[in-house]
Amino acid sequence: MEILNGKKREDNRLEQCDSSSLNGTSTQTPNDSIRIPELTPEEIRVLDGLQNPDSEWNTEFHWGEEFQRHVLSSMLHDEVVMDQAATVVKSGYFTNEVHQLVYSIAAEYWTKYESLADKWWIAQEIEEQTSSKTEKLRNHFHVEFNAVHHYYKPGVESRAAILAKLIDFAKVQATKAAFSTHLTAMKEGKFAFADTIKKLESVQQLGSATDTECFDLVEYRDFAESIKRAYLVDEWLLAGSLTVFAGQQKLGKSTLMFALVGALLGGDHWLDKFEVTQSPVLYLDFENPADYVWENLVEYLPANRLEEIGHLFKAPKSMPSALTSEWLKKITEKYRLAEQTGLLIVDSGRAAFNGLFSDVPNWENSQGPVRSALEPLQKFARETGWAVVVIHHDNKSGGFSGSSDWEAVPDYIWRLERSKEGRKLKMRGRLKVVPATQVIKKTGDRIEFAGSASDLAAEEDEVRKAVGDDSILGLLPVVKRSEVTIENGMTVKQLAELSGKPDSSIRRHLNRLLEVDPESGRRVSIKQLESTTGRPPKVYFREPMLAV
Repeated sequence: MEILNGKKREDNRLEQCDSSSLNGTSTQTPNDSIRIPELTPEEIRVLDGLQNPDSEWNTEFHWGEEFQRHVLSSMLHDEVVMDQAATVVKSGYFTNEVHQLVYSIAAEYWTKYESLADKWWIAQEIEEQTSSKTEKLRNHFHVEFNAVHHYYKPGVESRAAILAKLIDFAKVQATKAAFSTHLTAMKEGKFAFADTIKKLESVQQLGSATDTECFDLVEYRDFAESIKRAYLVDEWLLAGSLTVFAGQQKLGKSTLMFALVGALLGGDHWLDKFEVTQSPVLYLDFENPADYVWENLVEYLPANRLEEIGHLFKAPKSMPSALTSEWLKKITEKYRLAEQTGLLIVDSGRAAFNGLFSDVPNWENSQGPVRSALEPLQKFARETGWAVVVIHHDNKSGGFSGSSDWEAVPDYIWRLERSKEGRKLKMRGRLKVVPATQVIKKTGDRIEFAGSASDLAAEEDEVRKAVGDDSILGLLPVVKRSEVTIENGMTVKQLAELSGKPDSSIRRHLNRLLEVDPESGRRVSIKQLESTTGRPPKVYFREPMLAV
């Protein structure tokens, strides 16, 4: 069906033009001379039967309901599709009232912020804009929105297919505009769509670069070697990367982060071992109150330089209910974060993203929500050059809590684990050289790196060679000095009974251990307890590496 001069025609001929008009030559309208865009024979065929949704005489549209869902869902998830389709699609093209509202909200947000609206934000807008409707209708809107949001099928093929059809539609619209009797609307439609066609065609082959030039082997080598990656912390923290820092609760992850913040702000070594580049820090703590954070952070700050380095630290005065792309974009622009390289810490991932998936039970166990939470942070890291560390807790069995995407999405994984030597910090990921696992211990109120696990193991071997049998060492309990009692410590007599060796041999063995390593709690410590009944007993024990 054609729409010509405000009238419907049932045949497939275009009034006031001949076949040459469809091949790029000029055709005269009663009011002006318009050049019709060039169309291929296939594109000319598309004209037949296509109804014009922009026309005031015909509001029907030829896209089926399923394809409308594909278009809308892709626009909600894919920035490339939204960027291109927003210049072509209008809310009136969707036959479903819910789809019309969702598109209007998402398109308005894109126009204003040039980023995709988060799901929770659209849901909130739907709630506000349907407040006058019955509860049943409001629920219908939310149910249909959730269905469309999960309708998305990622991949180059679906993206390219959608945009290819939009290109066809844009060309048809431009052609039909040339026959409108409304001259102003005709001109605006034609020229707007001409620009749209050019823009869409430039990215039609999505998923591969628009430039099809390829490197040969030598060129690829030169290009790869030209990429310089800077470390904020030598060996451990790379600019422009996303790291998930996992471990059991109350094991010391936040304490390590406080030490890292102090090192980056002051430009000092991380725990007196790893070199750092002085950098700003954006600290987002969704779990702990400010007084707790400050009480622990101040232990690692250079006390005489707080005024000097204060501008490098940022912590929101009011935390958002959830960490969203919109919020992160606003704070990036406000503080011009992209102009420098720094560290963003999120403590913890679960608390930061709970608000995004309030309607998804156990969301952290689901692949889709976890990926959609972490990927924007990864994109932020790569676009700004900032390093991002997200703290994540283990499950009760000691493994990653939730979906495997907590491990699959980030560039690197840090893990803090308990071991007989103390707490161990490990790293894995996209690394050619993996840094050595570090053992952490506590000295007074501060923690420090005791050394690499391999170096400490070598030291243990040397001690064994120096003192001989270490079976006595294995009998000693691991306990904090402040908690040692006669019940949990070991006396010489008890050790002799357990080992079957004479008291004198036990004393000589313990003395050799103390002489070889008199200061370290890694091997053996001694404490004389108070007594009201006689001579105070001496008990032996091993101190844990890190007491937090």
